[in-house]
Amino acid sequence: MSYPAWPDQSPDAMEQALLRLWKEENLFRRTLEATRGGKPFVFYEGPPTANGRPGIHHVFARTIKDLICRFHAMQGESVTRIAGWDTHGLPVEIEVEKQLGITSKTEIGDHPGAKISVAEFNRRCRESVWKYKADWETLSDRIAYWLDYERPYITYSPEYIESVWWLLARLFDKGLLVRGHKVLPYCPRCGTALSSHELALGYDKVTDRSVYVTFPLADGSGREFVVWTTTPWTLPSNVALAVHPEVEYGEYALPDGRRLLLAVARAGAVLGAVGEGEPLARHRGEALAGLSYRRPLEIVPLPPGARHSVVIAADFVSDRDGSGIVHLAPAFGADDYAAGLEHGLALLRPVAPDGTFSGTTWPEIEGQLVTAEATNEAIVRRLKAEGRWLKTESYEHDYPFCWRCDSKLLYYARDSWFVRTSAVKDRLVAHNRTVRWHPPEIGSGRFGEWLENNVDWALSRDRFWGTPLPVWICDREPAHLEVVESYARLAERWGRPLPPDFDPHKPHIDQYVWPCACGGTRRRTPEVIDTWFDSGAMPSAQWHYPFEHEAEFQAHFPADYICEGVDQTRGWFYSLLAIATTVFDSPAYRNVIVNELVLDATGQKMSKSRGNVVDPWDMVSAFGADTIRLYLLGSSQVWLPKRFDPRQIPEVTGDFFRALRNSYEFFRLYARPGMPVPPRSDRPDADRWILSRLDATIEAVTAAWADYDCTAGVRAFMDFVVDELSNWYVRTNRGRFWAPDREADPAAVATLHECLTGVSRLMAPAVPFASDWIHRALTGVSVHLAPWPEPSPERDPALEAAMDAVRRLASLARSARETGRLRVR
Repeated sequence: MSYPAWPDQSPDAMEQALLRLWKEENLFRRTLEATRGGKPFVFYEGPPTANGRPGIHHVFARTIKDLICRFHAMQGESVTRIAGWDTHGLPVEIEVEKQLGITSKTEIGDHPGAKISVAEFNRRCRESVWKYKADWETLSDRIAYWLDYERPYITYSPEYIESVWWLLARLFDKGLLVRGHKVLPYCPRCGTALSSHELALGYDKVTDRSVYVTFPLADGSGREFVVWTTTPWTLPSNVALAVHPEVEYGEYALPDGRRLLLAVARAGAVLGAVGEGEPLARHRGEALAGLSYRRPLEIVPLPPGARHSVVIAADFVSDRDGSGIVHLAPAFGADDYAAGLEHGLALLRPVAPDGTFSGTTWPEIEGQLVTAEATNEAIVRRLKAEGRWLKTESYEHDYPFCWRCDSKLLYYARDSWFVRTSAVKDRLVAHNRTVRWHPPEIGSGRFGEWLENNVDWALSRDRFWGTPLPVWICDREPAHLEVVESYARLAERWGRPLPPDFDPHKPHIDQYVWPCACGGTRRRTPEVIDTWFDSGAMPSAQWHYPFEHEAEFQAHFPADYICEGVDQTRGWFYSLLAIATTVFDSPAYRNVIVNELVLDATGQKMSKSRGNVVDPWDMVSAFGADTIRLYLLGSSQVWLPKRFDPRQIPEVTGDFFRALRNSYEFFRLYARPGMPVPPRSDRPDADRWILSRLDATIEAVTAAWADYDCTAGVRAFMDFVVDELSNWYVRTNRGRFWAPDREADPAAVATLHECLTGVSRLMAPAVPFASDWIHRALTGVSVHLAPWPEPSPERDPALEAAMDAVRRLASLARSARETGRLRVR
């Protein structure tokens, strides 16, 4: 046979031609059919949200996913590659709100003044979900990330939602789905609470203005407590002060006659800026407990009979910063709330769901956003006017922001539905220990420590476009409630069949009501659920389990392999494990690769606001998908932060592709049809050495990828092609190929053919286009239908060691020539 010349076209053009050929051959479907009877290898695809464009970091994660799946498929395993779409939640809602010019949740609903009904809003959300679907599918196709899009799971489908309802019913049956009143991180822009794992996604460093405020004792002694706060907007809700029972507090006289009380350890830092202070007395914190004081900013009415304006002792107080005295507003802090329950304190909540002051007697701040700078400036001005301000300081600290809309979060006492994950913490930790994390320190450190400090999952969301919480509650007796686990059960409770066009979303689902035995009416609680529960439910919900496909679910749970970015350790990784543990008492996955962030060339995180986002289409068009994949995999370990610098791409991948192309072209020039293939044992030492090195490389790549070390495997075959095949074997054996007085040595030609064929199979999972072109050119068959190469039993480590010594001597000689400035020729 004759061998075609390497295509004289750009990598992009060559790959586009191969893509067309793959489609004509239906190659992906053929690979699935070829391995259908093989050992199952279960891969879970983390569902992207299709109403946002894919970025270069998605190319990174998808390249890693594809490599491992292709590797196992070439070993004859039947690899599950079901696509999925995350279609609910705030990302979709926010996108639609932007399109409609909506700035507040209150503009959506069926009440007077609303701009759009819930039904119309959710209809638009359903449409918006698919805005960039074609972008995702086209880019995945272009980078050769093979997914089965013929039967994807879609989280808004009725079948998927029914499976989610079944999971929630199981949690309820186990006493793990409960309603509670807790202080939760709350986004006023989105109008909903966040779970603890969502909270972890949005911290950023901020500089706020903190203030020291004085609280006069009510005994008329003239003494004043000094209190430090970083949230002046919470002062109108103050009902108590907290001191540590064992901390020593001092009483200090200022030159202006004021007598201030604060922690002795903080006196120098606080009073130095206000004229020092003469020590008068010292008190242990426990001696101050029970004293009364006058609240600042008396602008929020107190409930009749409520306990307030009292000093309590609490262990969470510290004298390491501030004044050593903490002001308590139980509606706006977890410690505050717990102390309020313990001591029976009043609960003042003068903040509306949109984050503005509501119910105060001060018109200047009524209706203003509590976190706005102007609001806090107004509060400080009033404190100064009333003689309650001591000083203001800048304070840099980590503050949580909404990971969806980037608004400042509030800590807000709210009713919410929770999954009691804290009740199964030991099982979560135990299942996590069975998982092989790559790198291991994520499983034992970042993720493992997160599980050790687990808090209950705040599940419910006060929003619109999401899986409705399937809890029906009696409007007369709230204790009369039930969790509906299926549509059949809903029809039974409703008393008639569901309509053919049944839609489980709001507002349609809320028309299904029925009488309660007590005489009241059962109505659905209005919340939807956290979209992370949707995505974490995919192992069972993608099969509509338990309503159908029970065997398929059992065969595909848990997964053998998942892969996502490091930000998913408290996102999808957690939701998968939490649901699998609470419902099935099982891990959800056996192996995880955690890829790190893709940064820009200077090491900065990519963001639209910085203008440093890399368009993946630009990169693929300029370099080809193979080159981008190889750069992402081989430039550094995949679980280390990766700087994406287009200028470095040729430096990382150029030598490899040149060596590969040159080696193939050298072979093509001298190969002739019908040349004999001598046995390996009869070939010269040079041939047996390079074939032995190929065997060693096969072993190295196989071991690396079996252990989920993508980078080690990539570097092994790259080093073989550049250093051993091209720079040594081909160079030192040129005379056997192109001697002018005879035909090329059949043994050398056969050896080079075997090396190139073996390398094309080795590199196929990482470099799917070039490997396929070479394999077709050499064998006439797609590499993606070829088996994984096996090392020969004729490998000769002694010969490898001997040649290694020769190569070292040659290297030393080359160095000596360079030192003596002698030309090579």
